[in-house]
Amino acid sequence: MGGKSSPSRRFDVLVSTPQAFLILQQVEAEKKLFAWSNFFACVFDECHHIIKDHPYRVIAQGINAWQSHYNNRIQILGLSASLTYAVGHKAVEAALGNLC
Repeated sequence: MGGKSSPSRRFDVLVSTPQAFLILQQVEAEKKLFAWSNFFACVFDECHHIIKDHPYRVIAQGINAWQSHYNNRIQILGLSASLTYAVGHKAVEAALGNLC
C-alpha cells in the first residue's frame, strides 16, 4: 500500500508504511475501514522508532487511546534489530523502560 489509493474492500492482512497508514486513517475516516475496531493485530517493524517523533509513535498513541476508550485490546508485536542506541547498562535499561 503506497498511500495513493486505499483497498476497496475488507482485507485479512494490510502492509503499509506508517505514514501511508496515518494518511489513510484520516482520508478514509468516514468509511471507518481503517478504524482500530477492524484490527486484531498490529505488527511494528523497526519498533524502536516509537520512542522518537515518528509516525509509529502517532499510531501507537492512537492504539493506546482507542484501547483505553473502548476497553478493548489489539495484539501488538514489535520487531527491531536494535531496540536502542544507548550505551551502558543503565542507559539501555532506561531506554527499554520507555518501550515497555
